[in-house]
Amino acid sequence: MLKGPSSLINQIQPATLSKELESVKSKQIIAAFASQTQHL
Repeated sequence: MLKGPSSLINQIQPATLSKELESVKSKQIIAAFASQTQHL
């Protein structure tokens, strides 16, 4: 990681973290749906 101004990092991190969380949530939903369909 490049060390830059903490304010810049604080501005960038929330956006990237939220995007990562959204992708993780979607993956979890897809995995749960797949596991449910496999049990049928």
